[in-house]
Amino acid sequence: MAIFLITKADNSTDRIVADVHFVQNLCNQHNWTYQEVIEQVVSTNVQPKILSKKEFFDTFTYPELVAIYIAAKTNPIIEVYLDKIKVSESIDLSHQEAIDGVNAIEKLGLIAVGRAKEILR
Repeated sequence: MAIFLITKADNSTDRIVADVHFVQNLCNQHNWTYQEVIEQVVSTNVQPKILSKKEFFDTFTYPELVAIYIAAKTNPIIEVYLDKIKVSESIDLSHQEAIDGVNAIEKLGLIAVGRAKEILR
């Protein structure tokens, strides 16, 4: 079971919790698209992990950073994400925008599968 974001033909979206095979069949029947939503659940007993910009960039390998910066030249979403990081005082890894950004970088193949989870720890 996982959380999926389904985009219908009219571009409306719904979130559902279901088995991937169910979602695949549903979307194939209706010509819809889907993507798995990766969300981090933060316990109220855990302190948020706040990094300086340098500490945040240091969580990526040099080849990963090169791939991200190359992608930013043609992908405005990545460019904006990097710009927002550059003007931030710090990066809160429990903040949804940080989580979504790192997950997007992974989904685009700029970092290996599983790296987002490592970076967001």
